[in-house]
Amino acid sequence: MTDEPLSSVSVSAPSVEEVGIRLAEWESGGDEWVGCGNIAGEWRRACREHASEVAVCWGAGSWTYNEFGERIEALAASLRSKGVQAGDRVGASMRERRFWPLAMLAIARAGGIYVPLDLNVPEPRLKSVISDAGVGLIVSDDEQVAERFGCEWLSVETESSVGVKEDAEGPRVFALLYTSGSTGEPKGVMVDHAGVINEVTAMGKLLELTPGDRVLQFSSPGFDASLEEMLACLLSGATLVPRADSAMADFSSFSASIENQEITVLNMPTAFLTAWSGWMRELGLRMTETARAAVTGGERLSAQAVEDWQASGGGKVRLLNTYGPTEASIAATCQIIDEHWNEAGDPPIGRPLAGFRVRIEKTDTDEWGELWIGGVSVGSGYWNRKEQTAAAFREIDGERWYLTGDLAKWDEQGRLVFGGRKDDQLKIRGHRIEPDEVIRVLESHADVSKAHVGAIESERGVLLAGWVKWIGDAPEEWASLLRNYLRKSLPEASVPVRWARVDEFKLTERDKLDRKALPDPELAGPTNSEAPSTETEVALAKIWSTLLEVSEVGRDDDFFDLGGSSLLALRLFGRIKSNFGVSLPMAELLRASRLKSLAEVIDGDKETVDDGIPNVIPLREGSARSPLFCIHGGDGGVLFYRELALHLPKGVPLLTVESPELRVEGMVGVGTIEEMAVRYLKAVKKRQPEGPYHLAGYSFGGVMVYEMARLLVEAGEEVEFLGLFDTENPSVKWRKYGLGERMKVYWNAHASFSWLSRCGIIVSRALEGVATNLRVRAEVSAANEAGLTEAHSKLRMLQVRESHGAAMDAYVPPPLDLEVVLFKTEAVDDKFDVAEDYGWSSLVRNLRILDVPGEHLTMFNREYVQDLAKEMEKVL
Repeated sequence: MTDEPLSSVSVSAPSVEEVGIRLAEWESGGDEWVGCGNIAGEWRRACREHASEVAVCWGAGSWTYNEFGERIEALAASLRSKGVQAGDRVGASMRERRFWPLAMLAIARAGGIYVPLDLNVPEPRLKSVISDAGVGLIVSDDEQVAERFGCEWLSVETESSVGVKEDAEGPRVFALLYTSGSTGEPKGVMVDHAGVINEVTAMGKLLELTPGDRVLQFSSPGFDASLEEMLACLLSGATLVPRADSAMADFSSFSASIENQEITVLNMPTAFLTAWSGWMRELGLRMTETARAAVTGGERLSAQAVEDWQASGGGKVRLLNTYGPTEASIAATCQIIDEHWNEAGDPPIGRPLAGFRVRIEKTDTDEWGELWIGGVSVGSGYWNRKEQTAAAFREIDGERWYLTGDLAKWDEQGRLVFGGRKDDQLKIRGHRIEPDEVIRVLESHADVSKAHVGAIESERGVLLAGWVKWIGDAPEEWASLLRNYLRKSLPEASVPVRWARVDEFKLTERDKLDRKALPDPELAGPTNSEAPSTETEVALAKIWSTLLEVSEVGRDDDFFDLGGSSLLALRLFGRIKSNFGVSLPMAELLRASRLKSLAEVIDGDKETVDDGIPNVIPLREGSARSPLFCIHGGDGGVLFYRELALHLPKGVPLLTVESPELRVEGMVGVGTIEEMAVRYLKAVKKRQPEGPYHLAGYSFGGVMVYEMARLLVEAGEEVEFLGLFDTENPSVKWRKYGLGERMKVYWNAHASFSWLSRCGIIVSRALEGVATNLRVRAEVSAANEAGLTEAHSKLRMLQVRESHGAAMDAYVPPPLDLEVVLFKTEAVDDKFDVAEDYGWSSLVRNLRILDVPGEHLTMFNREYVQDLAKEMEKVL
């Protein structure tokens, strides 16, 4: 046995004995499945065998295996014509999820290495990935994505009549998937063709996938699980069903979506499965009858989650609890949980899949040891990081091994039990997190001198906590400031949900951080929060305490500051409905995220709703400058402004104004634009009695701020900024296009696409238009027939939208001696012949038009809002 520590053993270590691994604890998953060793080759085999089956199905259409194969060949040929050679890294970034498997397989067919670029990741991180991988070309359904990162663009829908010339030998590496890096920069894991083929084939067999199955594509493209979802399905002849964004609005939408799409096989992160199962059980709901199998992984599966899953009808669904790092091609071990499962405690992670080998490096005095994974699925290491590769990968007796850094042990039945990490690396909600990366960003904050982050255990899994030493006196909202600061450059999972301030970080005798001396991370809410006083507040505090796992909740505590998330919010609403008999929309939590406010909503406190004055909701506090007041859109809600608040430049406070009509019952009576503007100004002046004022509004809200600005100017007040988010002059009646004109406008708007693709786009747009028209008609009819509606209900929002529309149509904006900034979406209007200036130039002193990506209904989506915030930074 060598005297060297394991971390310094050479990659070419010649024998098992030399690294002290006990052969008795070696376990194999059986013979590996070899195949042709190339994913493009395996795809072509599946394409031939299942040519007439449906490969990909989404809301507006589908592709058979043969049609999908033709698209892949055309895109691969175009990639070759762009100069892509074997081993070149090619970026992929999609707005529509149905294009991800197309880009992935075409890149493999062309011999490139697939580098997924998820637009939900902060832009600085994506730039780091593109730079590190050396990406020069991006395949996308949106040219602006490539332009943003200074790369060449290739449309994912391109066509080519030239065939793809076969290479004698393609690259070993299939994809670069980037994870958190200890140096502060993400590191790329090289995932090999053979390893992925082995893993997805093994999973396909365990799931018994056949052409009759419909497999949900759930995961974000940057996760290794997305490869498993797409390839296990498509190499088995099954149908891939990309998850619609609308399905994630709430658990009800998700459940309805998988039932309507007749999904038979699901693949979900453990955190989502846990929350969804708990929600179903709380409401007494059952799993859809179509589902027969499900896969989960990413973090430890709890006994409570299994109990909730089975109680909600999941017992009849074959559940695969998987474990595996990206370095070993997705999942390496699996434990099957079926209707007969009745074991106490958290389920094990099972036994290795076919083609995998595992061993535990440990001492005789400890049953726990480090888990090593070997076999064909172990990847090639880290891109351009030789030292890190040498530290984590081994070549022993001609076989490649990966040292996971995870602790494990064998149970009495020969199954692996997961024991957490042996080092500081964390895995939270399926995301791998390097604490050093988070610490570096925290310590770059001007008010933080030193920081530490680490994991704390809770009933809902592992939570990330942060400890900081603040320079001087910390403001009351210090934790919120740090959270928003981190969100600008790190994924949401890397943002701590528990916080503590320390005067000094104490050290051990060996000058290491004394973790035992760290204070327990507490709530990040106000320090002087009063105890709940009303009956509703007390009951609601108990619900919060259980969901958020905090001992005490005060009246002024904020749900999100205490670690609340969208998943927990859905569970919260479920419990509110069962405990109080009140059904609330998600947007309500944005308006009333503090305990006392939400309790008032539940009680229907008339003192807060009878005066007709709208609520001003601060999304981002600050005192450095005059706040920016943002008025709601047509339906009265302001939830969509939350993403904008996260991306605006430092020092810009953002306050939103929500329609008071949403929170009352009875008939909707919004009045005229002129009448509403007077009431809305009262609300604004309560927060800011004097100018200069900064006003902005979306759609209907743009018309409102125009009239509010007119009133302020008339009263001698200063309006320093007036912004309209894609708002047209309502007094201008635009000429409506005829059917032929609409087709021509839409055809010309997609000039960069091929003739055949443009035909498909027009058909898809026509179908979408028909569906939208029918939906809107149904909504208008329902709103008109509803009469009296409940506060915060869907029907209430529809009635408010229709009333706002009528008020806007009747408004004739007068001239205004101000500069107005119009944030105009780049999408072409194919219904009306709308002027470039939206009809404002003749009314204002100066109109400044700033083009922003997206469409009218999507400009505040996460993938577009960063660009919007950058344009706003130019003028604020």
